[in-house]
Amino acid sequence: FLQICSHVFLQICSRVFLQICSHVFLQICSRVFLQICSHVFLQICCHVFLQICSRVFLQICSHVFLQICSRVFLQICSHVFLQICSRVFLQICCHVFLQICCHVFLQICCHVFLQICCH
Repeated sequence: FLQICSHVFLQICSRVFLQICSHVFLQICSRVFLQICSHVFLQICCHVFLQICSRVFLQICSHVFLQICSRVFLQICSHVFLQICSRVFLQICCHVFLQICCHVFLQICCHVFLQICCH
């Protein structure tokens, strides 16, 4: 009787103990695994997301900055170039016009003077 009882008790206890232990072990392991995995996954995702966002942001910002700077630089340069060219052109034109006018005026005056003097 003792052997039978001990055998039955051992069978029952081992099964119960196995179920309890496996359940507890599964719960503990799943929680630990979940925490570790979620932490690792979060770290990886954050790192990847940060890398992608920083690259995209950098590309967008550099493109926009380049567009703005090139437009502003072009406007400033064209304005300055226009100012310089218009002044230079005006000075050259005035100088040439003045030279021509003086020469023509002098020619006319000399001609008129000679005409008057000769008569």
